[in-house]
Amino acid sequence: MRIVRAVFGVATLGLLVLGAGSCQKTEAKTTEIKVDNMICDMCVGTIETALNRVDGVKGVKVNKDAKIVTVRYDAGRVDVKGLEKAVSMSGYNANGTPADPKTHAALPECCRI
Repeated sequence: MRIVRAVFGVATLGLLVLGAGSCQKTEAKTTEIKVDNMICDMCVGTIETALNRVDGVKGVKVNKDAKIVTVRYDAGRVDVKGLEKAVSMSGYNANGTPADPKTHAALPECCRI
């Protein structure tokens, strides 16, 4: 009976160790996205909302004057291209990725430059 318990204990420990390795967290990364057509606080709100809806985004900080958006994100869930696409689909240019024309046309007049 002791042998069975010992084998069971070792097997359980092995499964726990293997299971812990498969639950590794990826480290948050930070990137900057240049948004050259962001001009007002409404632009800022639209971009923040679009990025905060992306799975894996951990934080968004917008510097309207510098036209830079700093994004903290989980690289295991989203990459920089995905972040740029979210900004583009919200109607703004992102690191040279052009804004989606339909979405851009639907922005408030003050945001369409």
